[in-house]
Amino acid sequence: QALEEATLDELPVALAFELGRTAMPLGEVRQLAPGAIVPLANVTKETVDIIANGKRVGRGEIVRIGESLGVRIARMFDNA
Repeated sequence: QALEEATLDELPVALAFELGRTAMPLGEVRQLAPGAIVPLANVTKETVDIIANGKRVGRGEIVRIGESLGVRIARMFDNA
């Protein structure tokens, strides 16, 4: 069993960090061009959903790490 868990722990998982979503009619989507601004629904101060395989597995906050950005984990898995 421990060997199985160790093997599973080596599996790569692609994570996505999603700031927000919105819905709009296709006609509006077709009108989008560079410079357009799209409002996002349900965005609260720099929070992101953590997505794995299309499912939300956590929440986090955007943080600055030197010249880059990162995500501080706020909640994971069962309490996502």
